[in-house]
Amino acid sequence: MSGAERLGRGFSYSVQALSENPDIATEDLLGLPATVTVESDTGGKRYFNGLIDKVQFLGAPYAGQWFYQFELVPWSAMLDKVADCRIFQEITVPDLLKQIFADSGFTDYKLKLTRKYPEREYCVQYRESTLNFIMRLMEEEGIYFFFQHGKSAHYMVLVDDHSGHDHVPGQSNIKYHPVNVGKRLKEDSVSHWTMGASVLTGQVALNAYNFETPRADISTKRLIDRPHAQASWEVFDFHDRYGDTQEGDHYVRNRIEELQAEHEIFQGDTDSLALAAGQLFTLQQHPRRSQNQEYLLTEVYHRVVAPAYLSGAKNPSEETWEVKFDCTPSVTPFRLARATPRPSVRGPQTAVVVGPPKEEIYPDKHGRIKVQFPWDRYGKNDQTSSCWIRVVQSAAGPGFGAQFIPRVGHEVMVAFIEGDPDRPLVMGTVYNGSNPPPYGLPGNKTQSGLKTRSSPGGGASNANEIRLEDKKGAEEFYVQAEKDRKVLVKNCNSETVGVNETLDVGKNRTAKVGDNEILSVGKNQKQTIGASQELTVGADRTRLVGSNESVTIGKNQTEMVGSSRVTTIANSDALNVGFSQEVNVGATYNLSVLGLATTEVGGVHTLEVGGVQDISVGGMQTIEVEGDQQLEVGKMRSVEVKENDELKVGKSLIVEAADDITFKTGSASIVMKKNGDITIKGKNVTVKASSKISGKASSSISWKGSSVAEN
Repeated sequence: MSGAERLGRGFSYSVQALSENPDIATEDLLGLPATVTVESDTGGKRYFNGLIDKVQFLGAPYAGQWFYQFELVPWSAMLDKVADCRIFQEITVPDLLKQIFADSGFTDYKLKLTRKYPEREYCVQYRESTLNFIMRLMEEEGIYFFFQHGKSAHYMVLVDDHSGHDHVPGQSNIKYHPVNVGKRLKEDSVSHWTMGASVLTGQVALNAYNFETPRADISTKRLIDRPHAQASWEVFDFHDRYGDTQEGDHYVRNRIEELQAEHEIFQGDTDSLALAAGQLFTLQQHPRRSQNQEYLLTEVYHRVVAPAYLSGAKNPSEETWEVKFDCTPSVTPFRLARATPRPSVRGPQTAVVVGPPKEEIYPDKHGRIKVQFPWDRYGKNDQTSSCWIRVVQSAAGPGFGAQFIPRVGHEVMVAFIEGDPDRPLVMGTVYNGSNPPPYGLPGNKTQSGLKTRSSPGGGASNANEIRLEDKKGAEEFYVQAEKDRKVLVKNCNSETVGVNETLDVGKNRTAKVGDNEILSVGKNQKQTIGASQELTVGADRTRLVGSNESVTIGKNQTEMVGSSRVTTIANSDALNVGFSQEVNVGATYNLSVLGLATTEVGGVHTLEVGGVQDISVGGMQTIEVEGDQQLEVGKMRSVEVKENDELKVGKSLIVEAADDITFKTGSASIVMKKNGDITIKGKNVTVKASSKISGKASSSISWKGSSVAEN
């Protein structure tokens, strides 16, 4: 038997065995556990247990026996036989290892971990063997393992610190005794010993980026100081797998300890079968005193030969063996080299946006979404199918930019930063057989635009939309607001319409202008108001009509002027009132007509003046009353005619005064008093009748003059 076991890598033993049976079915042996037991001179037994990974029938009969060859490997090697695509979320690597071991049906392991491990938000096994997957995770986290062998099983022991290792059973101290010095010792010893050291990187610096704290400095570094020259060379790397300095310290420690793990390598030969990778021992009695210290076995090679079996003697005491080993000082932390390849996603992939049941849009506060990858056979097509994934937008600034959240059921294109399946990034969306373009193609190939969908429960007709039609001669810019549309212009707004514009408002419309408004209509304007109109002007209002204006009011009109009103009509003015008209003037009322004024009243005309009324007519005034006219003056009445005054009555004329009546012209007058006295005064009084004059008095008649003539 020969083989090696390496710390953090497993073991492989090649065993040649003899059998008298040449017909052993090799197929029946594959995958079965097997144990090779080797007994030392002192009676101690060393077990080499593993699973049969390969079987060969070598033939070559010898002394009636047949050669078979077996390859023994740990149970973890079976994980290299299976590859998968699988997503793990919100889990630490130790818990992930336990889950994988349980899913694979393996329980022969022990966890002896001492450190606290960061939780991984998203961790993907992508088109790689399960062994490759767990190995690269352990290499990143600083976890390694070794195997303990028993009579019927072997156990994986996972450790991260010196405290997880045990000493070689019964041989915690092993003496150095060269083969060419004296007799062989009774106890096991180290017969050959070499050592070497290398200049390695002495310092590691890491930096990362956390999009939630993009300006935070989360760089970190770690130094292992060595006394030799050229010991402080630094390796810098962009890690991008941690979000704060605490996690960064965890990974930078792993890195520097990995690089320094093989600073010193010691190799030896021994006759001790008990040595195994992952054990501790202390070397004693080496002439170079610095060598006498505790070591950690990192690799052990065994070769055991039992020549007696070839002769058929079957005497175990004639077995010979050799053991070679590599080790490092136990004070030097051991870390696995990051040798396991990380899978790389070659180019973008498609995925479908997912979310909880009945959710149509499912983002977090950063606009991230969740997706179901077509290669993920474990995903449930819901919010547990992936981590939150950031979405590329056409612009993304602090509180400004573009915001289009891919919705549940949309197919998206996903890229992976540096090809890392753990770092997806949604680049955009694509149409598919279930999600066709909004404008049927190729018929509408000249149309471009943006069309959304009302949510939740919106249908094809429920959308906000901006559509551009570029078909020659039918160009169109179409905008639809499914409900409200709000436009904010913080400075000027200018719109130019080359031909016609139509505005159709289903219900109310409010327009508010903070300062001035100018409306210029090149030709006609028509305004139709189905019900009421209210116009409020806070200050002045000017209305200029270049030609005719017609105002038709179906029922009543009320016009109120708070102060003065001036109406100027360059030519004629006609006012037709179908029924009553009432004019109330609170103070003075002046009516000035430079030419002819005619007032025609079909029925009753009442003019009531509370104070003084002045009527000034520059030319002639004619008042024509078809029926009766009555003039009533509460106090005095004065009529002054500059020239002639003519009063013509078709029938009777009655002039009546309560006290007296006076007719006067120059020095002549006629005075009639209420007591019946009539006085006629004048220079000459002539009474002339074409027929006769009769005079009668109840008392006397007196005629007095310088002379009285009678004819």
